[in-house]
Amino acid sequence: RFQSAGFVLCALFLASCAEDSPKRVSDDVREPLDIELPAPVLRRLNQAQYGRAVHDLLGEDVVLPTSLEPDERIDGLRAIGSAVTTISPRGVEQYEQAAFDLAAQALDTKGERKRFLPCLQDNDFPDPCIEGFFRDFGPRVWRRPLTDLEVDRMTGISIRAGGLLGDAYEGLEFGLAAMLQSPNFLFRVELGEPDPDAPGEYRFTDYEMATRLSFLLWDTIPDAELLQAASRGDLTDAEGLEEQVDRMLSDDRVEDGLRAYFTDMFSLYSLDELNKDPTVFTHMSPEVGPAAREETLLGILHLVQDQDGDFRDLLTTRTTFLDRRLSSIYGVPAPLWDGFGMTEWPKDHGRRGFLGQVSFLAGHSHAVASSPTLRGKFIREVLLCHMIPAPP
Repeated sequence: RFQSAGFVLCALFLASCAEDSPKRVSDDVREPLDIELPAPVLRRLNQAQYGRAVHDLLGEDVVLPTSLEPDERIDGLRAIGSAVTTISPRGVEQYEQAAFDLAAQALDTKGERKRFLPCLQDNDFPDPCIEGFFRDFGPRVWRRPLTDLEVDRMTGISIRAGGLLGDAYEGLEFGLAAMLQSPNFLFRVELGEPDPDAPGEYRFTDYEMATRLSFLLWDTIPDAELLQAASRGDLTDAEGLEEQVDRMLSDDRVEDGLRAYFTDMFSLYSLDELNKDPTVFTHMSPEVGPAAREETLLGILHLVQDQDGDFRDLLTTRTTFLDRRLSSIYGVPAPLWDGFGMTEWPKDHGRRGFLGQVSFLAGHSHAVASSPTLRGKFIREVLLCHMIPAPP
């Protein structure tokens, strides 16, 4: 049942190493593996995840904030940085301002209000209507059911603010903004629960599994069906978990997850700031880096979604996707006049897979020269999972 995701699952094994950051294993494979179990963590949503979550909750028309706490990368990975960094005082102010702005946009028009509040009655709706909003909508925002105390708090904030401002909708904006700036939204909470099948050990709860699964495969929050599966206890059951994984892999949103995962794993984000001396690299321009990243990501999507490939195919495939700019760098005809098109390398061309692409070769070299050292370090650490020690 997982065959359609063979390539993905091979990478997901590496993801567990990156996300949970256990001890590095010894380079000597004859030694027994010494791996620490991951400690409970709070992972802050990165900016891309924050934007996707907001659009899933409030609609695609909502204008996202342009100034938020920057993403932190540790060992080159946002997956690790998000589990280590917190929010600065300035970042708290930015999230607060963003929350109120987003809440105002969501409740700006009568049509949008009806979507969130079907019990709408002009500017005066009963308290149970507000309470129902937080009971129904709150679990999507916080990715778990709200306790009665939490519902009472959000309802009380909205009612009191509405009374002071003389406008029920402005009051509700305060409650919605409170949810959007809460740590329960901005962080992925993974504290676990006692495992009934293994006394003395812990496992992720169903709702924590829903969040981990959705951010891994879709890079966004769980949908309603996944939360319902969590409410039934399906995600701590192997068969129920497999069923949800199959469903999610067939969803279009898996493209977002794949792009986010491999952009982080292969440090493709660095291509946005690719800097080369144009007198040495005559094809260099500001468009080369983003184009190179897109070539790699389109190839990965093709292998996963169309070819049912595995991780080895990424390193050996002769199929790639080029635009006119990249075609000129590689010295081959452009497949399309505009945009990216599929290209098959000739057998005698000499290039194969990811390690022959501009994204890897230019991303791991110097501004004025090539660098076998940087490329070898990437292969050793990222593809082979070995730590290169510091020089003597």
